Amino acid sequence: MSAVYYPAAFATEAARNLRHLAADSELQATGPGTATLLGDLRDAATAMREAIDRIAVAHTLPGAPALARDTGSQIGDELHQAGTALEETTTRLTGAVTAIEHPTTVPKHTTRRSLRAGRQARVARPAGSWFDPHPAGSSRGQGRGLGL
Repeated sequence: MSAVYYPAAFATEAARNLRHLAADSELQATGPGTATLLGDLRDAATAMREAIDRIAVAHTLPGAPALARDTGSQIGDELHQAGTALEETTTRLTGAVTAIEHPTTVPKHTTRRSLRAGRQARVARPAGSWFDPHPAGSSRGQGRGLGL
């Protein structure tokens, strides 16, 4: 028994199914099946990346005439950019699935302010500086520092 393989037909069917999924007004956006749905979409994005990479490589093979090589290089570059976007999509979908499955392990996005606060909390503070007022409340000119 021979297997028949029609890549264009498979791509058309996948696109049609994704359009139906996007247009589904009864799609459960939350609930127990959400992680599975997002996992399947992540896998679809990974498969799309692999297919796009193969097509990009096929268009950038050496040995073609100059015009075809330039066009193939441009096609390859555009497909590479699309693949990079799909890789970012895959990463974000993986993060979403992880957040749904393990809500306590969601990574916190750090900001400059939170990093600065963390550094300041770790800096060792001396018990007293020469320029701090004396703890006993000494008057001017007496105690530590330059009392003027």
